[in-house]
Amino acid sequence: MNNLNCENIINILPKYIDNTVDNNDAINIEKHLCICPDCFEKYVSLKNLSDKIKAAFDNINEEDFQYEEKFFKNNICAYLDNELDKADLFAFNCYIAKSDNAKKEIDNMRHFEEILKLNIEKNKKILCDDLSKKIVDDFKKNSQEYLYDLYVKAALIASVFVLLTFFAGYFSFPENVKKFTNITSHII
Repeated sequence: MNNLNCENIINILPKYIDNTVDNNDAINIEKHLCICPDCFEKYVSLKNLSDKIKAAFDNINEEDFQYEEKFFKNNICAYLDNELDKADLFAFNCYIAKSDNAKKEIDNMRHFEEILKLNIEKNKKILCDDLSKKIVDDFKKNSQEYLYDLYVKAALIASVFVLLTFFAGYFSFPENVKKFTNITSHII
């Protein structure tokens, strides 16, 4: 494109601004822009517009990305537990599809979850046994209060047994039963 006229320049200015023309064309365009004030004015106007659109697009993408990243972090557990509704699940999956860090984090969380489940299964037998009750019982058996309570209970049981034996022996004689009934009838 050695002989570029204004119409050709205007048609390829967007490619020139996006740096998608080869070096020879770029040199010819620059030469033309230096000698043609109308094309240069159109170039400046188009370049400013392009820069504004790119800046606006970058800001929107950055804000969207920040929102999506925040949404991702706030809902990762709900995602892993299948607690997201369809709309949130779709948004979550879209974010995962475009973010390598999100994919890695999901994989790490799933790996952590698997390890946790394996450890729970592995230790289930230990968790089923109530070790705390056993420890407390062992401690009580060795404490002085426990031994004192044990001796008091044994003494009470022995006393009750002696009294029952005495009353059983006493009431085994018919004359004692008559004396007891006479005494209780006078009291009542």
